[in-house]
Amino acid sequence: MDAWAARLERELPPGLPYSASDNIRFGTGWNTAENYAKGRMLSCCCGGFDFVRAALALEIPYANMRGCVLDAAKARELGSVLLRVAAAALQE
Repeated sequence: MDAWAARLERELPPGLPYSASDNIRFGTGWNTAENYAKGRMLSCCCGGFDFVRAALALEIPYANMRGCVLDAAKARELGSVLLRVAAAALQE
């Protein structure tokens, strides 16, 4: 996760502020298994299939990101950068 976060910080354009220090790892703060008592996390659900080799869930604030309004256009731009970061990580 740290390598992904560092690459994401480098590759995001100025209009999409992000800091790895904002990440909340599973098991810390509110991000614990107790908050999923009514169901399973997406990454756990998808990870249960034999054909899935890796599963990851990202929660993105679709309102503001460090004071920047994250509208549909910026969300698409963020998705594009996330895919580049994922592709680069898979090639390493």
